[in-house]
Amino acid sequence: MEQEYTVRFNFALSLAQDAWVRRRAFEAGVSKATIMRGLIDRAMEESVMTMDDIVVTTYTNPRGDEYEAIQLPWETVADILGHEHTGNPEDDTTLVRALRDAGAPAWVEDASGWIDEHGWGLIGPATTLEVLFCEYEDYCAEVGLTGCISYPATITTERAESSYGQPVVVIDGEARGPGEMPPGALQVPEDIAAKIRAIGYEVVACAPADLAETMRRYEQGHELEQHWHPEAVLVQF
Repeated sequence: MEQEYTVRFNFALSLAQDAWVRRRAFEAGVSKATIMRGLIDRAMEESVMTMDDIVVTTYTNPRGDEYEAIQLPWETVADILGHEHTGNPEDDTTLVRALRDAGAPAWVEDASGWIDEHGWGLIGPATTLEVLFCEYEDYCAEVGLTGCISYPATITTERAESSYGQPVVVIDGEARGPGEMPPGALQVPEDIAAKIRAIGYEVVACAPADLAETMRRYEQGHELEQHWHPEAVLVQF
């Protein structure tokens, strides 16, 4: 369909600019307006961001958990916004929209972010997250106490068993799907609990303070020599 031009815009050119446009129009056998519209169209095409302009990286929090991340260099941010980033939420909305148009994953729409000297970034889902798995509370004959047998687990997308970006749980080196888990639940940060639960794993959503307390209790737990997991301890809550 032929483009309709309905917006009129008058502006002044220098003599040299006008001479250049006039010459180009004469050589191409078109109007000066056509030459100007062509220049604008090419500039618009060059300004469209692609995934090649986006730095795909990782973000590591103070606990050492690693997350997928995307970062835009400050130069690219300024190109998209037409000005330097001001911290205004509208700037962030514009950048997220540009990322989606460029093919960025859907998680950028509600991701938390960070800025540093390199650019403006968004933090995505965890690639590797170290958590605890707690078996259901029961009496443990080995130590003569009732509690939860707990041991480390890793939630990761870095294993071959992880498909289509869905994380898998690794316990003692073995990747386990939801139907292959021992009886119990993963103790996970509350911000990812819904996602892990949706995959089919049993989880307990924990606030940061609760995670810290769970880890403290694990470190003070009763070591178990007869359990199949070499780092299993009995934790009393």
